[in-house]
Parts: sequence; structure tokens; C-alpha cells
Amino acid sequence: MELSGPFRLEAEVGGTVARPVLTGNFSLDDAVVGTGKTAPLTDLSVRARYDETGLSLGEVRGRWDNATMTALGFVPVRLLAPYLGSGIESRAETMNVARLHVRLDDVRPEVLSGVVDPVALEEVAGALGVVLDLEADALDLASVRATGTLRDLDLRVAGLPITQRGQTRVRFENGRLAVERFAWRFGEAETVLTLGGEVEMLPEPTASLALTGTADLSVLNAFSPGAALGGTASLAVNLGGTIAQPSITGAMKIMDGEVRCLLYTSPS
Repeated sequence: MELSGPFRLEAEVGGTVARPVLTGNFSLDDAVVGTGKTAPLTDLSVRARYDETGLSLGEVRGRWDNATMTALGFVPVRLLAPYLGSGIESRAETMNVARLHVRLDDVRPEVLSGVVDPVALEEVAGALGVVLDLEADALDLASVRATGTLRDLDLRVAGLPITQRGQTRVRFENGRLAVERFAWRFGEAETVLTLGGEVEMLPEPTASLALTGTADLSVLNAFSPGAALGGTASLAVNLGGTIAQPSITGAMKIMDGEVRCLLYTSPS
């Protein structure tokens, strides 16, 4: 990881020798953060303050290719205590929960140009917007509560439009990732797939998901230039198990289906 940009740090120590009181301000402007694989985070600015209640992220802003990123957060001194001197004055009883709010707008496929095959990426266009809200009582996965919301979804894959009915929403709590709302529309016709259920993340990811929907088979024509499909399909699939031992069961019913193939004849 590479980080560049000017920063400013101001610290003040008060109180007594036995019980010092530490406060400080940190700022970072026009910074660049990159891994060399994906598009770097540029125009990064950070404003943070530490006092006896904890560390506050008052403002974090940046750009990720065309996307804009904003964030706010707070980490209580109780969670920072292992990294501070035992004599540092604190008011741990005031706020005990860490919070982080992150928003990404206008995220485009180009941000993945370093990790996705360029030919495949040329087939994807559009943008999406994401909001993440996170809380934690301790610095471990079991104590994290988080909500992720796909605010905007407007993509085209091989010319096929992909949108959503309502905002997609997932929630993580007690080591479990639950799909609260997922209804994506494919193409201009009424082809909608819904996903529900949950994934137990601890001790290892174990899924219990259900995928259902009704599809106009003509949406697959974007991926099958040699054949034209028609009809309607209803789908019900259960996705379970772990990554090492997945389980997939389900059924699909096709109504009024047809396949038209383009036949080639060799010149005589």
C-alpha cells in the first residue's frame, strides 16, 4: 500500500503527571492511497480529533476513480485503551460504542480495472451507490453490527439492463449476515430475481439462502448470439452449505419455451 500527501498533527498534554490528559487534532489533505491493483483513492482529506472520550472522525472525503467517498466515525476510548498508556485520563463511561458511516456514490466498473479482465470489463457499464453503517462494542467480528444498503443500481452487462426494485439491503449481527431485501430486475421485461435468507459467518461461512423469480428467457439472448430463446421460466433454488461443501437444490419450470437457432450451410 502506498500513501502520499501532506498531514498536520497537533497534540496537547494537560492534567497532572499521575493523570495526564491528552488531546490532539489530525488533518490530511490531497492525499493518495493505492494498492497498485485497483484504482487509487485520490483527493483524500481527513479531519480527526482525540480527547478523553475517544477518537472522532469528523470528516473524511475522497475520490475513487469517478466515485465520491464520504465517511464519519467515532471510536470510544474504551476500545483504544489497549493502545494507550494506563495513566491517560479518560471518560470511558460517556460513549461505549464505535460507529462508522461510509457512503460511496457513482461507483463505476472502471475502478476494478486492475483486478478484472479488461475484455470482460468492457461488457459492463453503469454505476451504483452504496451506504455502510457499522457499530461495534469490541474489536472482534462477533461484536460488529452493520447494515449495507445499495442505494442506486443502474448497470448494463453485455447490453442487458440490471436495476433493482427498492434498495437492496443486508444486515450483519451476531456473526450472521442476513439478506433483508434483494429484488433485481434484468432486462426491460418483467424478469425479477429475489434473494433471501442468511449466512452464518462464524466459525466459517455457512449459507442458508433461497433464490426465487420469474424470468423472460429472451433476456439470455444477449449472451447467446447463435440462438434466440423465448418463453417464461419460474425458478426456486436453495443455496446452502459451506464454501468447501456447497449445497444447491431447486427446480425450474419453463412455459411456452422456444429455441431458434441460426443454421450455417457450407458453400457448395
